[in-house]
Amino acid sequence: MNWTLILPEGFFIASTLIGLGCCVRPHLMRSVCWWSLVTACVLSTFTCFGLQLNGQFTELFVMNGLISNYKAFFSIALLVILLFTKRSWFDEDVSDVALILVSLSALGMLAMLSASHLLTIYIGIELMSLPLYALMAMEREDDKSLEASLKYFVTGAIGSGFLLLGFALIYAVTGQMALEAIGTSLSSGTFSGLFSMDMNTLMTGLAVAFIMAAFAFKLGLFPFHSYLPDVYEGVKLEVLILFGTIVKFAAAIAFVKVVACLGSALKFWQPMILLSSLASLAYGNLMALRQTNLRRLLAYSSIAHMGFFVMCCYGLSTSSVESGVFYVMIYALMSFVALGFLFFVQNEKNLTVSDLVGMGKTSVGLASTLMFVMFSMAGIPPLAGFMPKFLIIKELATAHYVVPAVMMVLLTVIALGYYLAIIRNLFFGDKEDASLGTVSRSASSLNILYTGSALILLIGIYPTVLLQFVQMTRLSQLFS
Repeated sequence: MNWTLILPEGFFIASTLIGLGCCVRPHLMRSVCWWSLVTACVLSTFTCFGLQLNGQFTELFVMNGLISNYKAFFSIALLVILLFTKRSWFDEDVSDVALILVSLSALGMLAMLSASHLLTIYIGIELMSLPLYALMAMEREDDKSLEASLKYFVTGAIGSGFLLLGFALIYAVTGQMALEAIGTSLSSGTFSGLFSMDMNTLMTGLAVAFIMAAFAFKLGLFPFHSYLPDVYEGVKLEVLILFGTIVKFAAAIAFVKVVACLGSALKFWQPMILLSSLASLAYGNLMALRQTNLRRLLAYSSIAHMGFFVMCCYGLSTSSVESGVFYVMIYALMSFVALGFLFFVQNEKNLTVSDLVGMGKTSVGLASTLMFVMFSMAGIPPLAGFMPKFLIIKELATAHYVVPAVMMVLLTVIALGYYLAIIRNLFFGDKEDASLGTVSRSASSLNILYTGSALILLIGIYPTVLLQFVQMTRLSQLFS
């Protein structure tokens, strides 16, 4: 058994244990937890890049070049978020155990990235979600925060139930729980023998339906999105940045793993993916047009973006999955910059689109950063958000799925309405006396935000650098 294969997870386990050990010294706890978590991110990054980890740790975890790249991206993203929000974790209204919960949730996300077994995926999702429920309820005096946490807990529990039921049906049909063995069983028609052939087909279809519903909850897809706007509006900003970036990335990779594993059942996946994607694009963009609160607008924008992402699994080719992973990485960057902008604004929970009027005259740097990310989210070239959208649509058209591709383009055009409205208010508002209050933050946090904005432009101009990072030779590399 090669224990080096789970070194990244081991670093975060050590970080969690160090944090728990500091419970007897509360005055040291936050500082030690923060530094141990930062160290775990750095060590995990160097391990993924420096060691050629390749193989399986029992049948539960897999490590190869592709998974190492995903883990390195995750570790770097978490490290950047921790550095960006450092001061917030030391505020008096933040629980002493908050960073321990972050470490536990990160451990669950890493497990999802390496998972090669249904049990590992389920445990990873639960280990990711349970600390998030508590983190979202940190502001115990804030009714919106408690409401958001409760809604996320209830919908998350329902989603976990659907996922467990779907996995149980897959096990009943195939008699296997390892992803590679399940894929082989379904493609070769070697079933467990519990059911007749017709019943196997029915059970597989039901399993796909339950699994799709579960991941729709986790990704915030229509019609299982109802908790998402309240979560975006109610929770503390540092928790929201985690939720809107690395949590989405880990859930997206787990979704791609499961769809690739069940690729032989694509006739069941395709109609669900098509309906969920187009409905999410339509609903998310149309509802965002009606929003005045900027946090809620970003929530509905997230629904639309995740709808765009899941379409990468419609044809389930290697190149389409590459485009989908590329998309979710770019979305994580854009979401970080958009939510990071709020980090520098007073009363950001109640910030409305009209409050942005005149900001381009008083805070040019922050206004330009928000303008960059809004153009990128809209898919305007040469910014980073354009290329992943183009690649997914191109893959659909190449595979002769022309109608879904055209519908996605038309539904994406709707988003220009609210993205351009934000930019208009920033630089072309008619209230000369408008002045949006800003919060003084450390120079390092501001530089991180500006760097993220610059990356949006650089990746848009040179997308091949990140594309090579996610390229794979075969879909089974995700779980074998």
